Amino acid sequence: MRNFYQKIKNTFLSLKVLNIKRRLVSITKKLNPSGRNISSDASGMKFEAEEQAKVKEIKENILSICRQTGYEAEKLLAYVQAANTPIYYLKNAEKYLNKMGLEHGFISEQRGFIALYLSLLTTHKFSFKTAPMFIFGEQVPDKYTTLHSFYRWYSYRAGLKGFEYDIQKKFKQYLSDNSKVAIQKLNLDDIEDLKQAIKRDQEATDFVLEYAQSQEGSQKVIDKIKNSGGADI
Repeated sequence: MRNFYQKIKNTFLSLKVLNIKRRLVSITKKLNPSGRNISSDASGMKFEAEEQAKVKEIKENILSICRQTGYEAEKLLAYVQAANTPIYYLKNAEKYLNKMGLEHGFISEQRGFIALYLSLLTTHKFSFKTAPMFIFGEQVPDKYTTLHSFYRWYSYRAGLKGFEYDIQKKFKQYLSDNSKVAIQKLNLDDIEDLKQAIKRDQEATDFVLEYAQSQEGSQKVIDKIKNSGGADI
């Protein structure tokens, strides 16, 4: 459990990500002073409704798979491999991934020198583009870490927006620099892309939290997160 709560502390429920959400709302207002909803037209509302229905369907499908596998990490990862997504277990994986600004678990498509580094690390081949993959340390991770990665991977496979290379690149850049200068460079398309990336990560985190709460009780989970020095819940 410790690794899972540490992950929450350092990523999706952290003050930094909450701050991103707030600042995205702020910059949206500045770029759109009329207050018009970016997706307020008929086509935008239809897209949002379709997306919500798809998110609900994906969650139900993942729940079904998890119940069939007993939420066991090994079985969930076997499901991933059966779908021809490679999984690599590497010594000092976290150290290597940190150098690239990546986290262990599900890694979406990469390009350029990061892709080259990943290729050399995993397949020992030269390539400036990599397909989605999983990378972990030397052992199968705990079920919570696995569930989080599995949820994101399944959402990607189902075609939800937010995992595209350009969007993930924007998200990664914004996580490392959300200064006023960086904000001023954002346009409405950038904001919409960032919102999609945040949604996908939050959906996965919410799913794992719901499972953790069902296992340990809601208050116990919240206490653990608070005690880790993490979320502003």
